[in-house]
Amino acid sequence: MFTLLIWHGYLLGGTGSNIYSANIAAAWVQAGHRVVLMCQDPAPERFDWVHEIHDVTGAQISRVREVTPGGADARTRSGAGACIVVRADIGGVLPVYVLDRYAGWEVRRVTDMSDAELEAWSDGYRTALTGILEREAPDGILLNHLVPVPALIRGVCDEYGVPYAIKVHGSELEYAMAEQPDRWRSSARFALDGAHAVLVGSAHIARRTQELVDTDIPRAIEIPPGVDLSLFAPTDDRASTARALVRELAQREARSDGRSRDDANVLNRVMAEHEDAAARATAIASLHGSWQERDVDLGVADAITAADLADDGVPTIVFVGKFIRQKGVHLLLAALPIVRQVVPDLRCVIVGFGPQREGLESLLSLLDAGDIDGFLALARHGALLDDGPDESFPQIVAMAERWDPAERDAYEACAVGLRSAVTFTGLVDHAVLAQLWPLCTASVVPSILPEAFGMVSAEAAACGCIPIVSHHSGLATVADALDAAHADTATSMHSFDVHASDAVIQLAQRITEVCAMDATERAHRASSCREVVERLWSWDSIADRIARCITS
Repeated sequence: MFTLLIWHGYLLGGTGSNIYSANIAAAWVQAGHRVVLMCQDPAPERFDWVHEIHDVTGAQISRVREVTPGGADARTRSGAGACIVVRADIGGVLPVYVLDRYAGWEVRRVTDMSDAELEAWSDGYRTALTGILEREAPDGILLNHLVPVPALIRGVCDEYGVPYAIKVHGSELEYAMAEQPDRWRSSARFALDGAHAVLVGSAHIARRTQELVDTDIPRAIEIPPGVDLSLFAPTDDRASTARALVRELAQREARSDGRSRDDANVLNRVMAEHEDAAARATAIASLHGSWQERDVDLGVADAITAADLADDGVPTIVFVGKFIRQKGVHLLLAALPIVRQVVPDLRCVIVGFGPQREGLESLLSLLDAGDIDGFLALARHGALLDDGPDESFPQIVAMAERWDPAERDAYEACAVGLRSAVTFTGLVDHAVLAQLWPLCTASVVPSILPEAFGMVSAEAAACGCIPIVSHHSGLATVADALDAAHADTATSMHSFDVHASDAVIQLAQRITEVCAMDATERAHRASSCREVVERLWSWDSIADRIARCITS
């Protein structure tokens, strides 16, 4: 067994690289390794695979808290795997790729920080890492994200002779390197040059990394993220699963400061105060941050109960992800009235958090009222809804431009009353998703910008929830693997062209196709999805491959 170190400078839930780090650590512990996980999670004790927490100032441990009796050392002596979470003092600044709010932190985009500021920020990690290497003598290190950290701490790894692998994520590629290629190229090359291995989640990420770094990456190894097959699984008792889902949500709601009816009333008032669409969009975006978006919504347990997800006769579509325009959630909302022309009893559950939440609620309210003119006017300034530039949602505008009068009338008729079919939950964790996905018919990921891998879609597929994704980047990896299991199908059921002028119509068609399946056909497709995940994306096999890449 090995001692393995993971550097991840963020939390352990909510977004892709956070969840990736947590799952790798959990799988390594399960395999019997001793794991040291550097992160900034405020409550790592909530994970049953964490056994000890070290708060570190400089190179020294300032506080130790045992989460299990005897902590990590007791488990190691007994021959079991163990995890020590290390939280370094980095001065209260949290550099990120996509701007967001984190309680207790001064959050800044890495692209907005100077090299000197990033150097000063990394000092805390360099010093803390020195102490860890002396105390734990790890066999290998996994460094998350290509920039900026690997180049800044490569010297420590070299000094102690510890091999490291870099895991490249889509976030640093698209939200740092693509925006400032000249700034990051040399430091990325320096980090890659010293790496024992470079891990990429898909062929798309390998190509994109090579394009942005502008050099060959000879030690690149394609290893997709994995799925916890014991957690994410289909249900054979929908009623029990639905009750478990409501219990999980009620527990979180009891300690939630999330979105409430009062917040919805404020949004409605802001919408009523502004007739100009651009001014309305700007005012809506300004509401972001006025409530705790990382909690579940208040009233969510009752809302999910009312949705009656145990009824398999009513199709349910689900979105899980961050509410930013790059994720394309607005395209899903725009597609729903089209789907309801064929599937009038359709349900939709939207899970996540982010600056577009109020904007999505606003678009939904306008559809619900049958105010198609207002919906389209807001869509023409859509990027303003999450504090972006004054640009449109082009796919929605293109959809409207294709309508003849009869199509518009049909769209309006099926948009009226849509709000009652859509449930927002707020942010939830994997324990909730493991109960939600098995109750849903299809999981939609309509991302506009590239994704490293379709993790959400793979997890949904493991639950028998049929994925529908944009056919590009790492998402296409998932869609193509699922389609390959049904080679007799003429067109993809699992993907659509998000950049086409008829993107919204294509998405609606895919959703309708899944919902229109009879029970036998849908069960066969769901079972096939699970089989593909078992064969290709088990966390146990993925984590083992990563460990061997670092240490061999």
